[in-house]
Amino acid sequence: MLAYSSTLRRSLAIGSAAALLAIAPALAAQIARFSGTTVGTYALSNIATTDQSGTPCVGYGDESPDHSFNLGQATNATITVDSSGDTTLLVRHQGTGTIYCGQDLSRSNLDDTITANLGAGNYDVWVGSHTQGQRIGYSLTVND
Repeated sequence: MLAYSSTLRRSLAIGSAAALLAIAPALAAQIARFSGTTVGTYALSNIATTDQSGTPCVGYGDESPDHSFNLGQATNATITVDSSGDTTLLVRHQGTGTIYCGQDLSRSNLDDTITANLGAGNYDVWVGSHTQGQRIGYSLTVND
């Protein structure tokens, strides 16, 4: 990150648009952005009790996925919820059924994040709340 900052500072100092464009590919690209409100009535543990790494899948969401996105190729992605409440996150690869669950079990952060090497294909996303029936507005981003 420091290399980007010093390059950016030098570029701004000399006013070179070409130098700014040269660093753009190194920055994280947004794959998808969604917004919604948690429904909070269906236990997400009914979809999966744990993900492939053993992380428990917790919280309450909708029985159907809240969002879906497609990856044309495998990528190391970060899926992040931004909200005003305490959210949970579950992601499932439609083809393989591989499950990824958020890691905020200590509830030290209000919002969940998943960082994983995701294979190409379609993914379903559930955003939930820790409290059954709680409605929380949120935005969800998928970055690589």
